[in-house]
Amino acid sequence: MSKRLAHLRQLFADDLFVRSADGVRPTERALDLADPIRAALRQIEDTWAASGDFCRSGRNGCSGSRQRIT
Repeated sequence: MSKRLAHLRQLFADDLFVRSADGVRPTERALDLADPIRAALRQIEDTWAASGDFCRSGRNGCSGSRQRIT
């Protein structure tokens, strides 16, 4: 996880999360990004749901398995 967080920190030029007395809290930049990212993920989910199924990736691309998204 820390490797991915480091990549996101570099990508957005922000710490995104910082330690506090209560644990970890999001930075203002992370809070600003939350709604647009949530909307983008919702759009992806809606697109998958509208298509009815998708191909799960196997080692060499599509394995031929189809799975319905519920």
